[in-house]
Amino acid sequence: MSKLFWAIFLQCVCSSGGSKPLINVVWFKCTDLRTHDHAALKAAHADNLPVLHLYVFDPFWYEGKTTLCGFPKTGVVRTQFQLEALEDLASRLESKGHRLNMRTNVSTAECFRELCKDYAINAVFAFHEVCSEELRIQRQVQQVLRQNGAGSLQLHWGYELLHHDDLPFATKDRAAFKEIEVFLGRVRGVSPRPSAWHEPDFATGPEKAVHWQRACEQVPQAEEVMGKNFLAQESTSPHVEFRWQGGETAALARVREYIWDEDRLALDYVGATSVRSLYRSPLDDEATSRLSPWLAHGCLSPRLLYEEVQRYILAYQERARSTARETQTYTHSGIGIRSPYNVSHRIIRELLWRDFVRFGSIEAGNSIFKIGGRDKVIRQNQEEAPRNHQHLASWCWSSDQGLLQAWIDGRTGFPFIDSSMRELKITGYCKHICRLCAGWFLISDLGLDWRMGGEWFESILVDYEPTLNWFNWVYGCLEPINPHKPQPQNRQQCREILEAW
Repeated sequence: MSKLFWAIFLQCVCSSGGSKPLINVVWFKCTDLRTHDHAALKAAHADNLPVLHLYVFDPFWYEGKTTLCGFPKTGVVRTQFQLEALEDLASRLESKGHRLNMRTNVSTAECFRELCKDYAINAVFAFHEVCSEELRIQRQVQQVLRQNGAGSLQLHWGYELLHHDDLPFATKDRAAFKEIEVFLGRVRGVSPRPSAWHEPDFATGPEKAVHWQRACEQVPQAEEVMGKNFLAQESTSPHVEFRWQGGETAALARVREYIWDEDRLALDYVGATSVRSLYRSPLDDEATSRLSPWLAHGCLSPRLLYEEVQRYILAYQERARSTARETQTYTHSGIGIRSPYNVSHRIIRELLWRDFVRFGSIEAGNSIFKIGGRDKVIRQNQEEAPRNHQHLASWCWSSDQGLLQAWIDGRTGFPFIDSSMRELKITGYCKHICRLCAGWFLISDLGLDWRMGGEWFESILVDYEPTLNWFNWVYGCLEPINPHKPQPQNRQQCREILEAW
């Protein structure tokens, strides 16, 4: 046997009193399903130990229900996207000589108990979490590791564009998250870390790839992991015009297609919420990149996307310099091509928006899940008189299931709202501006408990991520309400329209 084997064997015997193999564990979750720009993956392979790559289909996420309305926590469309992403991740790991070990029908904590029985764990590597349910499971894993004398859980940042440690303020600094413009001003001049810094150098050799005997032999089916939450009629629809294929491979292909092959950044890109021009609507087909599902699941690193945009700008400028006179190109609406430099800031702003809600959720804590939302005191100007930030919690919020179902089904009688909600129900996606308008309508016109809408989005969205959903509901839909404005007076009118439809 090799000297390396005996070194590992003796280290294992000395540390655990048995002959269990000593390994590192990469704990993949549904927000980091990639092999590029992955700090936890890189760190796990840097120790030259065998590495077990793990994903757990925890019943809490796949068979669980939301608190108020009992919607599946993870709907069929998103589950299928995740299964495709995991199949792609398994394939990419296999190409590096490694294996993705998947466990079903077991909680994450119990899965790690089983791991501790079968292996001597040197360390577990994973991405940071910021929301309460994810943090609770993270703490359970840490407790299991401590109880079994295993190595520690080593957490890394990697979901965001800017690294947490590079922020020029503490994430508990309320003033930094007062408004998006305040946040953007505070991070101006902070550059993303190069994605190459966290490119994993995979440990090589068959002895480095761990095949856990308890793991699934192949990626399971949606009905297997979802149990009673699975509804076959929701799994496919003939009305879907654009379908997202889960996985890192599809994500990188979409970046290449949208930015390089079709020049959409220069020709058509508007951004999720830009409505400044009558001729450039964010509702146009190619006005947004549609990369959000891949970003939400970590199939695409925001830093890699940032670098591709910067590289495209440089290539465009070089191409412009190399031609004496640029040939005028036109978009589908007949508008001339724009310099991508003039629109690139919009896509970068949207990546920074993700950081705003992600880091802002650390500061806000569980308040983003409460009926009253964030502490409104942080949003008032100094010259304003003190306000009671509990005004929203004291409203007489409705929990009318009939009104909620009409909103979900797109039967409100308001065409823009209805078309958006029908698209969302079928595809798991609608444009950001559509989500905002639907949220405003649910709160201001129907007077429904906004958390019911938040739970529906949590269940149905293919690009769901907790901070992006819940912080957006609070910041974008709840907080713009005037605290001195009375309850919606047109609820009876809306009810009459719904009954007519």
